[in-house]
Amino acid sequence: MSVKNFIAYPKSTKEFHDIKEVISKYVLPGFIPENKIFGAGDYVMTHGSCFAHNLAEALGSYNVEVIHFNVKEYINTTYANKVFFQYATGYENSIHQRNLETLKNKFSQALFKNLIDGIKLSKVLILTVGVAPCWFEKSTGNVVLDIDKKNLNNYEFKTTDVGWNVKNLLEIIKIVREINPKLHIILTVSPVPLNKSFDMESTVVTDCVSKSVLRVTVHTLLKLGIANLNYWPSFEIVRWIGSHIDPVYGNDDDHPRHVSRDLVAIIVDLFINGFGDDTFG
Repeated sequence: MSVKNFIAYPKSTKEFHDIKEVISKYVLPGFIPENKIFGAGDYVMTHGSCFAHNLAEALGSYNVEVIHFNVKEYINTTYANKVFFQYATGYENSIHQRNLETLKNKFSQALFKNLIDGIKLSKVLILTVGVAPCWFEKSTGNVVLDIDKKNLNNYEFKTTDVGWNVKNLLEIIKIVREINPKLHIILTVSPVPLNKSFDMESTVVTDCVSKSVLRVTVHTLLKLGIANLNYWPSFEIVRWIGSHIDPVYGNDDDHPRHVSRDLVAIIVDLFINGFGDDTFG
């Protein structure tokens, strides 16, 4: 982009009176693919936290066949997601023993079979990552999916860096493309705030750092030019556009971490318009 073609930030609060218009003008440029990716009746898999679940429900109303793999927000790290895919596809030798036991004891085999079946069936995988902090075992330095709450002193809660998260996402892309080479992947960053923090005195500040790490991770990944890889800026819509409009959290249930259903509906509608073909009418 030349200097002459710079894009300014909205100049007036009046521009935010039309939410769809301000999002389309100031957020979506550069993220809408030239060729539509899926149509009505295609299978789309959503993988991630409660925000991914909201997307799955909303997409279903558009005659999309949706398969959702739920990952709790507190564990929705790039590392946890990588381990889920590794375990489901037989890469058990790559998983630390403690995490392997957690996967075997806390998740059913049917769940992982559904994960593989979903990837095989789907035309699109929407992968939502939620948090950057992870629990690490002090004695080994290994990331752990589950901690012994009676012995918290054995663990350290740390916010991971961009390079580490990029490697995890690259491994996920490699694994799913081995299962379905034609799979189109769309990354999103969950706008749902971090629930608790153990490494900083403010969870709000930890959440800011966490989301910043993940957003830069995705930006770094996109610059690699990987085929059939896109980003959908739902995070920016909620956190940046949302900061200029009426409250976007808790409108439905007074929960300060739940994104408004009305805003989710707008996000999904714009997503369908941007990525869906004319079979949606």
